[in-house]
Order: sequence, then C-alpha cells, then structure tokens
Amino acid sequence: MKKWWMVAVATVLMVAQGVAQEQKKQMTPEQREVRKEAMMENRCKQLAVALTLDDNDTARFIEVYKQYNTEMRELRGKYRMHHPKKGNAQMGVDKEPLTDEQIDENIRTRFAMSRAIIDVREKYYKEFRTFLNPKQIQKLYDLEKKQGEQMQRQHQKRGSEGGRPAGGQMPPRPRK
Repeated sequence: MKKWWMVAVATVLMVAQGVAQEQKKQMTPEQREVRKEAMMENRCKQLAVALTLDDNDTARFIEVYKQYNTEMRELRGKYRMHHPKKGNAQMGVDKEPLTDEQIDENIRTRFAMSRAIIDVREKYYKEFRTFLNPKQIQKLYDLEKKQGEQMQRQHQKRGSEGGRPAGGQMPPRPRK
C-alpha cells in the first residue's frame, strides 16, 4: 500500500512539472516582460538587504541598479560573436570550425566588449559612490559575481540533464 502511494505521488509530481513547463512555453511576450521585471525588482531588493541599506538608499539603489543592469544587458546584446556551424551527428557531419578571420574578429570583439563594460562599470561606480561606501560597492560586485557563477552552473547542469552536456557537443550516436 505504501509503495502504491509513493508511485501515485511521484506520478502527480511529474504531471505537475510537465504542466508547469508547458505554461512557461505558452507565456506571451508581455507576460515574459512582467516576469523579468518582477525578477529584477526581487533581485534589487535582495541586494539592498545584503548591503544593509536604509529606505532612502534602497530606493536610490534600485533606480540606479536597474539602469546599470539595463546598460550591461544592452552591451552583451550589442556584441555578436561567430560560432561554429552546427553539424548533424545523425548524418555523421561534424561541426564546421571557425575560420582564422572569424576567430580574429571574435577576439577583437571581446576586447571592445571588455572596454565597454569597464566604461559602464566606471560610470556607475561614480553613481553608486554617491550613496554607497566602497565596502558596500565591493560587496555588490562580489554578489554579482557569485550570482553569475550560480547561473553558469545552473546552465551547465541543465545542459547535462536535458540534451547537451556542459561542453556543448552531443556525443555521437552509435550506428546500426
């Protein structure tokens, strides 16, 4: 009887997970935007608590941090990199590697993006410095780095669970 209940509970949980994933896929662009905004608001509040800000500084921090985050996101979208063309493992076609020119362009793009990121960080350092002390700013940068590393680990974990492994390539399928 106990096993039957465990099987029933596991089945219900799997169905609920499938429904949740299906709902996520069916979100409209407006719903995605609202969700993204709510996540940003929550992230700002968590950072403000971690930095032990009072109400006035919290309001100012949220305003400035949202601007900073928007500019950083725009930068990441502005610079495009060349990627190897996908192969077809089923047909035995390997990835097509990048040319020397594409690799050179990627390296130069990374340089330009790094310079732009530094410019934005310097600009907002001056803004943050008007209401945060250096220790709080360093803590903010450390928390951002930690969040980025967590997101990267989650992305890699998702890749290994559902499709592509962390390296990005699918293992070749055995031929019959």
